[in-house]
Amino acid sequence: MLISEDPEIDLAQIQGRVRASSVKKMAEVVSQHPDESAQIIRGWLNNAL
Repeated sequence: MLISEDPEIDLAQIQGRVRASSVKKMAEVVSQHPDESAQIIRGWLNNAL
């Protein structure tokens, strides 16, 4: 792993990895619980209207 001398670049890389990990975890949850996930998204959409 390369460590940059620019702390902003390091922070951006860490944030990117955290975001990618979060997206991966959410995809796993949706795959394991597709019906419940669809209900949640429908609820969000209904509340947005």
